[in-house]
Amino acid sequence: MPSDAILYKPDVDIYMDMFKVEFDKVQGDTMKKNERFGELLIFLARAVKYFPQKLGWLPTSIMQLMEELGPSLHPYIRKKCAGCIMILRAKNILLPVSTVEFLLKQMKL
Repeated sequence: MPSDAILYKPDVDIYMDMFKVEFDKVQGDTMKKNERFGELLIFLARAVKYFPQKLGWLPTSIMQLMEELGPSLHPYIRKKCAGCIMILRAKNILLPVSTVEFLLKQMKL
């Protein structure tokens, strides 16, 4: 997957469609390790700052996924979701306090 916003600008819709397909698979089979979903998740988290109108739904969707299915998700998927949230926090898309509170709640601390 390209690392520069200029290179993937025309393809962001394709990546979103691929992500939605994999997202549905993860919701259907939560205990399956889905590496493609993890890769797309991290890729889109890095792209949110370039396409806030198209990808603004990503933080909410990932946090909802973790709240609803967190304990039943495959550890790889949970790790990638937490990584996505940390990337979004590092890009100042999520607030620091709410990010820490959310992740601590997910870890049951």
